[in-house]
Amino acid sequence: MTEPNGTDHKASGVYLEIDPPKKLVYSWGWDGDHPVKESTVTLELIDRGDSTEVVLTHSGIAHDKERQSHTEGWTAILDKLAAHFEGSTR
Repeated sequence: MTEPNGTDHKASGVYLEIDPPKKLVYSWGWDGDHPVKESTVTLELIDRGDSTEVVLTHSGIAHDKERQSHTEGWTAILDKLAAHFEGSTR
């Protein structure tokens, strides 16, 4: 991830569970000097007939400030994903 000011942040992880097309679980940790070193992201895709519900859970973040920051980041990403698919046809 690159911030608008040019600062780079790198994360790495390992896939823990792959269950297409329903679920993806992977470890997540920021590289370098960052408080979030080890956490888990679970992405679930739930078939709702004419749509798909996306449920993203990022667990293992101990600090309130970091949880809030990650919540804001994931929300922005999911909002952009929803905007991308609005109006698309199948």
